[in-house]
Amino acid sequence: MTIPGKRLRLGEILINAGVLTEDQLAQGLSKQQQTREPLGEILIALGHVTDAQIKHALELQYGVKSFSMKQKPPQELVRLLPEAMIRQHQILPVGISQMTVAMVDPNNILALDDLRLRFKGVSLQPVVITDADFREILKVIPRETVVTAAPEAEARPEEDRPDASLAGEDQTAAQYAQGLLATALKRKATEIVLEPQEHETWVRLRIDGSLVREPSIAPRLGAAVIGRFKVLANLAPTSGGMAQTGTVKTRHEGRSIHLTLRALTVKHGQMLTLRLFDQSTLEQTSLDSIVHHPGTREVLRRLLRLKSGLLLINGPKHSGKDTLLYALLKEALKDNRSVIGFGTMPFELEGIAQAPLDTHRPELSLSQVFEQSPDLLAVPSLTEPELARGLVHGALAGAAAIVGIPTAQRFLHQLLDLSELAPRPVANAVAGVVVIRLVRRLCPACKVPYKPDEQTFAFFKAINETGMLYRSVGCPECHETGYAGQVGIFGVLPFDAQLRHMVASNTPQPQIDQYAKQRGHMALYDYATWVAAQGLTTLDELAKTDLFERVSEASHG
Repeated sequence: MTIPGKRLRLGEILINAGVLTEDQLAQGLSKQQQTREPLGEILIALGHVTDAQIKHALELQYGVKSFSMKQKPPQELVRLLPEAMIRQHQILPVGISQMTVAMVDPNNILALDDLRLRFKGVSLQPVVITDADFREILKVIPRETVVTAAPEAEARPEEDRPDASLAGEDQTAAQYAQGLLATALKRKATEIVLEPQEHETWVRLRIDGSLVREPSIAPRLGAAVIGRFKVLANLAPTSGGMAQTGTVKTRHEGRSIHLTLRALTVKHGQMLTLRLFDQSTLEQTSLDSIVHHPGTREVLRRLLRLKSGLLLINGPKHSGKDTLLYALLKEALKDNRSVIGFGTMPFELEGIAQAPLDTHRPELSLSQVFEQSPDLLAVPSLTEPELARGLVHGALAGAAAIVGIPTAQRFLHQLLDLSELAPRPVANAVAGVVVIRLVRRLCPACKVPYKPDEQTFAFFKAINETGMLYRSVGCPECHETGYAGQVGIFGVLPFDAQLRHMVASNTPQPQIDQYAKQRGHMALYDYATWVAAQGLTTLDELAKTDLFERVSEASHG
């Protein structure tokens, strides 16, 4: 059943567009009476029109966009509807944004009503699909598609816990949660944020470091979706006003996914942030793939080979500290070194022993780890004073550790404040510091070169010999953003005796900067301009960071 009302027929639209004649239409209609095939397919077979022209005509006929077969719908979305319903109504979910549904007849009100009943509170966005494309899709969708079957490709806990499956008693919430997770992974998002408002729940994905707004959902559905994710992480449904944190391992299309869930009670309910770690993406990560400047890579490798001292990795949230830590540990394992990860590691890496941190007695936990005499210790995030003191004393005694310090500025001061030690022992314990920032990477498929103003051209010509820079454009490959992924900006400074003496003596920062420059140190600003000169990012992206503000303070603490 379709929506009543006058609308142009397909043949009329093609004639009005000047791509079909009256005689050709009559020929097509005559053949249709014999074969009962869709008119569009007949006209294409006769050579009168192209597939693209038919799709454009369907867009005009129904007032919606068309679905391209190049866009393969995720299996998780296909499984949201039973096979019988897909075949009966000739419909198929193809996107989580506004629950995009490909339909042979977007005016089929029975199909739309069934969809609204199944996905209460979710906006529907029909797109038109040709009969031929729909039949092709039917060949690859799973037989007897049902949401509760928990098929192999479905994101689900590795542990055998039926109650933790996203496909639970509240099917609508389970289906939406499952589809949202699949969409986030497909778009390589690092976070999913669900934030309740008075009349709706905001849904956002963190993609390439920036939050991207998705269509909002109804408050009741939002609360149910948050509840489904909490069940997955074995968190209590209610928090009593306290923040909750949980972790879970799931599988998605054969890949291991680590989720870190943080729930917080806010005015209109509970806000949920899910941090996503795709293990397969991490496994492709190496020092060579994330640190593009060869000189900086070599300095990092030299620091990694040191037998003692603290290598401090500093950066704000979402700056890539965990990814750099993973790459450094992967590099260390090449030399057959024994490595212990201390505290909560955000990833798994074969060859690393992971030791828990007792937050009530961190110094005891650390001393027990040091008794194992590891070649290298990894501490993802340093926040406990007792742990800071223990690491300084351990480094002075000959231990080597990579330590993450989550702050944007003055991190050596934070280490001093945490440890409550004098500047000299802290400076003597440090082997080197790494400051990291992330900016969006230009999409290689659509970026274009341009010549900047004369002064900028001359500056960059000394770096890349051409003076040319690149700007973003936007294409289907990058979802029209002009960017795809992120690129790291690194400032790496090894400590020597003179630098330790200057830090311990509270030498003014400009003098430390001058000494580092004399040693050939590549500061954040220099690395950033080099990255732009290589066509990896834009000056506009660099301007959004703090790279050009208080560069010395960020580089040296």
